[in-house]
This record gives sequence, C-alpha cells and structure tokens, in this order.
Amino acid sequence: MIDEARAQDIAAALLGRPADDPQQPWSLQEFPQGWLINEAAHLREEHAGVAGRVIERDTGRVMLFPSRVPPSRILTDYDAIVDKGYPGTPLRIGVPQADTVDGGTNLTAARDLTDHQDAASARGCDR
Repeated sequence: MIDEARAQDIAAALLGRPADDPQQPWSLQEFPQGWLINEAAHLREEHAGVAGRVIERDTGRVMLFPSRVPPSRILTDYDAIVDKGYPGTPLRIGVPQADTVDGGTNLTAARDLTDHQDAASARGCDR
C-alpha cells in the first residue's frame, strides 16, 4: 500500500514536472481506491480531452482512462469502471516491486498512449 507522498512522487515522475509547475500545475484528488491526477484544475473552463490518470492506493499501479470516462465517475464508481482503463507504468518509485501489479507498461509506452489519446481528442476522434 502506498501513501500520498509516494503517490506525489509517482505523479511527478509520470508527468515530468512538479505539482507547482508554473505553466502546468497539477494536484491529486484522493478517493478510496487511490488518487486521480488532476491536470486541468488551473484551466478556467471545463477541459475536454484530458485523459484520466489514477494511482492506485493498494499497488501504486497507474491506470490511464480515455477522456470519455469523466473524472466524477472515476472518483465515485471506480470499481465499476476500472476495466475501461489501461494499465500504465508501475513506476516503482518508493514502491517495493512485490507490491506492484504485473502487466504494467513502461513509462514511454504510458506516455505514448496518453499522447495518442490527446492527439485523437484534438482531432475529434475519441469515442
């Protein structure tokens, strides 16, 4: 099981920037199963096309969700929608390897998937 400090480390490594980045700040929204990485809090309007990213409390596994899965649903109904997400990277920062779920992709693949989802959303191709 990981704590919020470890979740912060995982998110910073995944995003490649600190939470207080002046151009693109982010925060963690805690819920029973983990933390949702909120990358759009600094935007003034509802921002469509942002892929949801969750750091699971039990394992440290990162799950990526397409933009069609709203953050509110992730926060309130995670167990019912977890199968709509994709395993991201296990990012073993401060997380013992034995505590990490097998089957995660590497960081490059997780970023590639997110970049692909962002590009598809920008073209209006997300389903």
